Amino acid sequence: MSKSAATAVSFVVLLSMSVSFLNWGLSLVFAGLLARAIARRGDLRVDYRVLGAAAFRGLGAVWALGLSSSAALLQATAASLPPELLKVSGVLDFCATIFTWQSLVLRAVMMALTVSVTHLSAPRGGAIRLASTSASRRNSR
Repeated sequence: MSKSAATAVSFVVLLSMSVSFLNWGLSLVFAGLLARAIARRGDLRVDYRVLGAAAFRGLGAVWALGLSSSAALLQATAASLPPELLKVSGVLDFCATIFTWQSLVLRAVMMALTVSVTHLSAPRGGAIRLASTSASRRNSR
């Protein structure tokens, strides 16, 4: 991994959103553990506040376009649809919802923009707040 804090935060965002496509709950656990591991690295100064926010980007950005999308799952299951709605729409599998080209393009654009904005807005230099520094300040009070 890179020695740049902004690149490390971008990495967390990208993986958080990628795992969120598979399952939003898995994304929360995975990205939280990844952010914690990166924050503990002694050779890398990364702002813990930005790492925490980056870990939740998958939930905030693309989970509804993924395999655990509530709407897509309900629409793909006949038993979950009211009979009146089932008559009108029928059952729509994932090829008609989350795997359409529009959904795939939207997901790619959202991921690219989110990673870019996160990378550009990550604190640098003296603005970085380390988790270890913040913990020691709280303990000294």
